[in-house]
Amino acid sequence: MVSIIKDRRYWLAGAINPAIDNDVVYILDLNNNWSKFDNIDAASFSVFKDDLYFGSSASNGKIYKYSSDFTNDDGTAIVPYIKTKDFDFGSNINDKYFNTLWIYAKPTTVFSTMTVNYIINKSNVYISTISVSLTADTSYPDYPIIAKIKRPTDRFRYINFRISDFDTLYGLVFKFGYELEGNR
Repeated sequence: MVSIIKDRRYWLAGAINPAIDNDVVYILDLNNNWSKFDNIDAASFSVFKDDLYFGSSASNGKIYKYSSDFTNDDGTAIVPYIKTKDFDFGSNINDKYFNTLWIYAKPTTVFSTMTVNYIINKSNVYISTISVSLTADTSYPDYPIIAKIKRPTDRFRYINFRISDFDTLYGLVFKFGYELEGNR
């Protein structure tokens, strides 16, 4: 494990896969929120002229300059995604029925679809992949793109979402509709 503080953020590189050297970086921000970056193989960190560099833990001997403006990782496209926490809606013992999810998104550019996957009950396997068409909704000027997903059959105690295939977003707002078991 290696770490550094840069721009008032704590960077920590470590190994998720024990057979591989460092392959993930966690960044702690000023609000005590962690961000996870997969497949960053940092064996060392350094700051030079206010830029962050990291030495590769792979056997290629390369040194990389970090930039939030980059769209590729040494030639491989970076595919962003957002993963939410496990939602239990205030009760981890009652089964719920996920009937509606509204997503209000504020993208930097206009796009037509994004992909929403979800996991129930703390599984590691996404059970559903939904391609969502996005349309403008002028009643929410701060988040002008809206998507409604309806899935009435899945029972769960916990649910989390993974959103991908989108351009840069300034924000997301989730609104859930659900019913407790027995109220359906």
